[in-house]
Amino acid sequence: MKRRVSGENGAWSDKSDVFSYGVILLGLIAKRVFDLKKANDLGELNAVYIWAWMENEEPNKKPQCSLKSDQYFDAGDGVEITKLAMRCVEDNPERRPRMKEVVCCLRELNVVKKSSHVVLPKMSVGSSGGDGMESATDLVEYNYEVLASFTGGFCEENFIGDSLYGKVFRGKIQQGWKTQEVVVKIWVNCGRFATAPELQKSRLNNEIKLLTNSGLKGHPNLVKLIGFCCETERLGLVYELKPLDTLEKLILHDDFTWLARIKVALEFACLLECLHDQQLLHRSIGAAHLMIDQAFSPRLFDFPMLVGEGFGEISLREYDLGSDGYIDPLISLTGAWSNKTDVFAFGVVLLGLIAKRVFDLKKRKELGILNYVHIWAWTECGKPQSKNFRVKEKPQSKLWGMFKKHKESQLIIKSLVDKSLENAEHFNAGDGVEITKLAMRCVDEYPEQRPTMKEVVRCLRELDVVKKFSCFVLPKMSVASSGGVVPGLT
Repeated sequence: MKRRVSGENGAWSDKSDVFSYGVILLGLIAKRVFDLKKANDLGELNAVYIWAWMENEEPNKKPQCSLKSDQYFDAGDGVEITKLAMRCVEDNPERRPRMKEVVCCLRELNVVKKSSHVVLPKMSVGSSGGDGMESATDLVEYNYEVLASFTGGFCEENFIGDSLYGKVFRGKIQQGWKTQEVVVKIWVNCGRFATAPELQKSRLNNEIKLLTNSGLKGHPNLVKLIGFCCETERLGLVYELKPLDTLEKLILHDDFTWLARIKVALEFACLLECLHDQQLLHRSIGAAHLMIDQAFSPRLFDFPMLVGEGFGEISLREYDLGSDGYIDPLISLTGAWSNKTDVFAFGVVLLGLIAKRVFDLKKRKELGILNYVHIWAWTECGKPQSKNFRVKEKPQSKLWGMFKKHKESQLIIKSLVDKSLENAEHFNAGDGVEITKLAMRCVDEYPEQRPTMKEVVRCLRELDVVKKFSCFVLPKMSVASSGGVVPGLT
């Protein structure tokens, strides 16, 4: 039987592409490719579509599939996908399906329905509305049961830690023979941070917007978002990340080196500088909200109180919320959030990095007020008497009272670097004093005395360890003078 080959009349059309696709599909299922080197051996059967035509013309013989022993193979799928491929390479273009029909047919395969989270391509979500989702691209929408399957049913073994409004787990996505490491964050109501479902959905919405549709998209110190779940009162996000752990847990580790700590401090400072340049306030900075990846780079993964350009305003009900141990004492008095409150929180993170200290709710009774890292630092260095500081209209907070009790002596700046780090490789005594001075400026009682994040970055770049090991310590991206992100920092 002589068949007319597509295109021999010179009439190219979308059906010509369908023909080519059919050849690729046949190759995928039959493990065959056209090979010029085998032209003499195979003759016309070297052309995959001719081989398929010949196979189908022999009665009682079906195309072979050496993949049928695969765990995901379904015999019915084998027949249906073969039918589809043969329709695509029909000699009459008018009888070939359009690619839209091809996609519909492939979506009906059992393997696609059963393993949609692995097989289905990443689709655009939100542009057509639904649940108020902001525009986002290249995301997969998962159901809650799939999120549970990624994390072993949200088991304790995969639990990483708490976010401000939920919990975070390690997870794995099986993609054929490959395994993708992920982090899954789910929203749950807990303690004083319990909140209405519509507010939680708004927070999820904001995070998707920040990570996929803002000037910070693709920043190397933000997590990469690959999917979401937005069911009624069941919300979650999936990040592509294989973390070492949260910064909060790593801070106390002896094998978390001085060089790695400086790298984390500088990269995180650059990220906050970028946030502030775009008129955004994070407002819930804390070591528990930073993941450290395999390259010892910090990845910020929680943004529940983000406000600023395009992200809404501060809710009156949230004026005194934030991450315990990292909140500027003035917030409980004035409710006046600003970029300097983020600087204060960064200062606490920086003190924790160099002094190997973290705020631990479990040690409140044991350590008392010294559980607060910044109060411990104030106590170690002392603070000058504040002669002109007065706060009217609001009662003084307990935390502010704690501060006043420990700020009578003159300020004496000494290195607060932990002794075990002072003996570490690459440590420089001058760096210890300078970074302590910087951290203490960040947690100064007066916001106007604190540096901007741009100044923090500049000071960190002047450290001896940064100059000597710039290839390891300096971040991959920097902030241009115009406020945008530019690559190529060396």
